[in-house]
Amino acid sequence: MTFFDPARKISSLNELVAWRAQQKGNVVFTNGVFDLLHPGHIDILTKSRALGDVLIVGLNTDAS
Repeated sequence: MTFFDPARKISSLNELVAWRAQQKGNVVFTNGVFDLLHPGHIDILTKSRALGDVLIVGLNTDAS
């Protein structure tokens, strides 16, 4: 599954809505600051992925 061109970091709402309309099953979203990835991050991402068919991960800045 290709969501969008990885060279493009931002998608418009219309692009996301069109993409979602093509997906089957449940989409799970989680977000966080993952600059120093550790086992706790892997655990939450693994558990999040198990909750649905597609996992979308939002990346936050340290200041967020």
